[in-house]
Amino acid sequence: MTQENLICPSIWQICEQRYLSQPQTYLTMQEQYGVNVNLLLLAEELDCQGIGITAEQWMSLTKEIKDWENNILKPYRSLRKLAKSSFSQEEYQKMLDVELMMERKAQKLILHRMNKLAPQSIGDNLKHYLAFFNLEANAFTPQAEAV
Repeated sequence: MTQENLICPSIWQICEQRYLSQPQTYLTMQEQYGVNVNLLLLAEELDCQGIGITAEQWMSLTKEIKDWENNILKPYRSLRKLAKSSFSQEEYQKMLDVELMMERKAQKLILHRMNKLAPQSIGDNLKHYLAFFNLEANAFTPQAEAV
């Protein structure tokens, strides 16, 4: 695998399917611990694919995406939540669509940064990422939600 092709854009489709299987689990991690759902999903998928990056590389990736998140995404998300009771369902859905567009932009930023990294190890991505939140990997135990 070449450095330029560490991951491809289709990884987000896999991550989205994982997210859709248990959205509340991921949202809980986001709301309770400040975890970035895209990075959490990415860590899981990289572990599944046997692609590992070091804790230092995770730190760099997390720092880079945190600027986007703190300056753009989080303020918009807060505004959307505040506006929910003031908007019709259609208007609120448009706000959700804009937030999803911002999430997709974040995924592109992550992908761009990831493809500049060289894999250094196998596995432990979930462990490395959750360590930034003082969480053990077993603190995040996804389970399929009832249908």
